[in-house]
Amino acid sequence: MIDEGNKKQPLLTSLVELSGLGSSTASTEPDMQRNLTAFRQDLATGGTEFNKLHDTYFRLQNVWGFGTWEWDIKTWRFTVFNSQLWRALGYSAEEIEAIDTVEHAMSFVHENDHPLLAKVLEQHRKDSSVLLEQSYRMRCKNGTYRWTHLLAQTLRNSDNKIVYMSGVNYDITNEKYAEQSLRENQSLFQRILKSSNDGIWEWSLRDGRLSFSQGCWRLLGFNVEDIEMGLRRHRLWRARVHPLDRSEFDLALTLPMESGGEIDVEYRIKNIHDEWMWIRSRGDVIYDENGAIEYLSGANIDITELKRAQERLTSAKSLAEQANKAKSEFLSNMSHELRTPMNAIIGFTQLFDYADNVTEEQRENISEINRAGHKLLDLINDVLELSKIEAGKLLCSLEPVAVAALIEDVFVQSQHVAELKDVSLSFEPHHLTSVYVRADQNALRQAVTNLIDFCVLSCRIGGRIIVSLATTTNDYLVVSVRDNGRGISKSEQDMMFEPFGHRVGDEQVDQGSGIGLAISKSLVELMSGNLLFDSEEGVGTCFQIQLPLIKHELTITEQSDYIPKAVALGEDFSVNNDLFVGKCFLYIEDNSANIAVLEQYFSQFNGLQFEVADESITGLFKARNTAPDIIILDINMPGIDGYEVLTILRSDLSTESIPVIALSANAARDDIQRALDAGFTDYITKPVDVEQLTMVVNSLVH
Repeated sequence: MIDEGNKKQPLLTSLVELSGLGSSTASTEPDMQRNLTAFRQDLATGGTEFNKLHDTYFRLQNVWGFGTWEWDIKTWRFTVFNSQLWRALGYSAEEIEAIDTVEHAMSFVHENDHPLLAKVLEQHRKDSSVLLEQSYRMRCKNGTYRWTHLLAQTLRNSDNKIVYMSGVNYDITNEKYAEQSLRENQSLFQRILKSSNDGIWEWSLRDGRLSFSQGCWRLLGFNVEDIEMGLRRHRLWRARVHPLDRSEFDLALTLPMESGGEIDVEYRIKNIHDEWMWIRSRGDVIYDENGAIEYLSGANIDITELKRAQERLTSAKSLAEQANKAKSEFLSNMSHELRTPMNAIIGFTQLFDYADNVTEEQRENISEINRAGHKLLDLINDVLELSKIEAGKLLCSLEPVAVAALIEDVFVQSQHVAELKDVSLSFEPHHLTSVYVRADQNALRQAVTNLIDFCVLSCRIGGRIIVSLATTTNDYLVVSVRDNGRGISKSEQDMMFEPFGHRVGDEQVDQGSGIGLAISKSLVELMSGNLLFDSEEGVGTCFQIQLPLIKHELTITEQSDYIPKAVALGEDFSVNNDLFVGKCFLYIEDNSANIAVLEQYFSQFNGLQFEVADESITGLFKARNTAPDIIILDINMPGIDGYEVLTILRSDLSTESIPVIALSANAARDDIQRALDAGFTDYITKPVDVEQLTMVVNSLVH
């Protein structure tokens, strides 16, 4: 039996209330007495209900985040039960048991939340139908706070005064944090929407409702009051879409409904002023828990200015391409126009080399004219080459190249320039005489030549230039070109590879064109290589070309195929007046000065028949009737040009096998390659180097 005066009676009462034996949240004392009588009867008959209540009580104390308490207002006794909530707050069983007054219990509540509890308690005191619940913060032992939610019941006496209260608290900290995060995100979203010029939309597939934010219509210049609300919004928006863009607009919205995926469409739409503007709609599909598409949501962005900028950019690009094309055509035409008179100047100066009645002083003067002509010719070539590179029209044909052989060939060409300044050239291949790199043979030759020429001009009289080969650990071949010249100051080194930018002191180093280094760097990079340099003023400069090595073994045929042509010839050539006895050459050319140069030059060869035709038709007639051994053909003939003449010659059985040498002032690589691809046997640029022409002709007729 339980003594009614036992101090645990309030606990039994609260358990009765919490277990449901008391059905009212604001019970009276007679109700309590009846419930207690029923409870005692249960104990007397075996205590089945008591045991259930006991088990429920202990389970409740160990539920995570839950804590129970009771308050006997008549005795002012406050009891906190040793539950998981208080243990989670960090308090021991002794500290929990020590809480015996409501004032002590309230000391664990955040001071800012005291008014909230007082308010809800006062409301419940006045009206028992008001639910006694409130969320507030409780202090942990470490001084931090966690959020809990209170649910309580009260017992009233016959005077309707509260005499007893019991309740449960449970931890809602995570929910509060989630709620706070949601509020912050909503606030952030609202601020973004308010400050953004973009419009947000959402299309519900459940009811077909399309929701527009005010920003969508603001994009078009409308106030939201100007637009009718409801389902017609989509129709109103679509009606303003440009007729040519509507099908794409519809497809962009309907396709994701059928197959999912993103929405991304650009279209024109008429604004409030009946002006066309560009909108980009981007969005995505949202699925429900069953994997079905529930919403389409996204944003509208005004891209009118972007589209206008693109139009301006496209227009500017088109103008730039036209200007670049005009520049290329101008340079090509200028190259041709400059080469034509240069052919006469250099050609006639070459003829004096074979004259016996020229004094030494006259010969020196003529030689100076010849050198000046070649320097101008180099400038023409370099400007044309750089223009091709800048226009992206210069293509490199990468193939295995024997580097050592190529450098020896370059030395032959550069030796004369070096000797003029008494500069020595030496090549140190070390053990790499047979290595190959993947490069364009002509581009690599030009790059190395330009570097050597720069070093020659940078050296003082009696200087030295060393070209050497080495390899790197990442399978690159390094071609080093080093001089002991003036060097480049630190302030000038940033301009080394800029056209006309490199200088030594107050002197222009590259006295030729001023763009040789810029061309070399561009050519090396076109071959997937690097061109580096290091220079110290007063000590010298070192350039390094780095190109990928070919590691596999090449066949004998491959090796011979890629030896530079000039080196493969490998012979010292000298003019012999009896070289062309019994031979017939036909020269088709419309320029009288060019004709005069070659006529005078070839007149020194005994037994040579040298025919000339100043028109294409005349040239074809002579080719059929004289059966020449060689035809030298100017490509830029008026009327029927050189390519048409070649086609006719190759289609005639009597002339199809005659070697035809192209002669042209067009010196660009693609011009040369085009001629060779068309079927010309060889290609020589104007101004004509008569010794080179003689070597080519000799190789073809013997």
